[in-house]
Amino acid sequence: MHVEIGALYESARNIVKIVAEKFDPNRVDLIKKYFIQLLDFQGRQINYNKLYVLTVSRKDKKNINDMLAPYGVKFWDIDDLVEKIEQSINSWVQTHKTPQNPYPSLPESYWMLQLFKVIATQQ
Repeated sequence: MHVEIGALYESARNIVKIVAEKFDPNRVDLIKKYFIQLLDFQGRQINYNKLYVLTVSRKDKKNINDMLAPYGVKFWDIDDLVEKIEQSINSWVQTHKTPQNPYPSLPESYWMLQLFKVIATQQ
């Protein structure tokens, strides 16, 4: 997954232009080739997902998403990202519940997600 993150205080049309340039086909090809070589993925099917996360909330995000669809880019604002992180944490907890451990916690190495969960629970 190729994720770009930024704060764009522009019109929807300008955001689409800027984001489309970030995922320019030449740039994407260069990145694909680099990682195929680095990770030795020769002959494997590669799924290349493009996501742009805007660090502010936008009321017109559906419109922006629709305009970015022809470029194969998904567009999330910060609210979408927070929601996806919460869903992922909750899903992980559900799959790791056992009768012996009904309240599993995230591994210690996931300290950033632990912090996120604490902050999200306090709000």
